[in-house]
Amino acid sequence: MRVAPGKSAKVNVTLRIDPRKFSKTMDPTMERTQSGLARAWVSDVTGRVELSSSKAPTAGTGPGRAEAHCPR
Repeated sequence: MRVAPGKSAKVNVTLRIDPRKFSKTMDPTMERTQSGLARAWVSDVTGRVELSSSKAPTAGTGPGRAEAHCPR
């Protein structure tokens, strides 16, 4: 795909994350019990996905980045 300077384009990106490869940890600001009962929670992983091309120069702007969020 070629995008002219100053223009934009939409690109579909598929990100596959295997949640089994991440540990289930509780946010340290949360209590392990609530009203005297064990608390249930959903852990998550966040980060950035870097989009780059070996064929296209980045012209000093660097690769594109997108936020990623994976509930576990």
